[in-house]
Amino acid sequence: MATNESYLHVVWGNLADIRDTSVVLPLNQRFDFEQRGSRSVLAAFESHTVGNLPFYDYLESAWPRSERPSAAALGSTKFLTLKDESHGLLGLLLVVTTRDRSSAPNDYGLYKNTPMEGLDLCLDQALQEVISQRLPSIAMPLLGAGYANIQRTQGDPRLKAILEQSTVLVSTGRLLRALAEPASPLRRAVLVIYSSDPHGAEEDELLEVLLKFIQSDAPARERTILDLLKEFEDRQGRLPKRSATLPLPDR
Repeated sequence: MATNESYLHVVWGNLADIRDTSVVLPLNQRFDFEQRGSRSVLAAFESHTVGNLPFYDYLESAWPRSERPSAAALGSTKFLTLKDESHGLLGLLLVVTTRDRSSAPNDYGLYKNTPMEGLDLCLDQALQEVISQRLPSIAMPLLGAGYANIQRTQGDPRLKAILEQSTVLVSTGRLLRALAEPASPLRRAVLVIYSSDPHGAEEDELLEVLLKFIQSDAPARERTILDLLKEFEDRQGRLPKRSATLPLPDR
């Protein structure tokens, strides 16, 4: 997708395979690099190095644990420059997408559900950091659709699909808007979607929804997102408070 000589690429795959850009990584309130389950986007960078250090050893030295907040707010960001990164990555933009259940030791590694209405906050804060750091390109996974919501959607494939589709469409809309802004330094963005079933029915449905969204005008795009959120409400019993104000770009 191109907007005023800027480009948005939507791809299915591994964020860690991206080259020559800065990447956005979601983290919890403590900016804890240790929370890396086998399906976490953080685990994808285990094989990377920065200089002569393993990726996360470098991050621990570049941003010591003593300097990180213990309970940062949803959407809080931190940018770290990378030099001599093994895959050509130029920087790392960390954004808090996950609220800890509590600060008690018994709740370590356990998270509250990331609210749907928090998605545009996380995107907004991340893009504000892009402007602040004058980044010409970024790559990001689906913020708010990962490990913080696994339990929330467990056992309900349709709820998982709604969450993923909503996240993809809101992220696409926000990135298109940022790319179209003349004052923005951003000229290339990559939205990376993880698929547990490559080329399967779930991926096909998401691609169909995305293509229809891109080809629609602004009112139709808004209706699509509101319809998804209404279905989300029917399954969850509540409608996200800010659903009517999710950012949608002009076509």
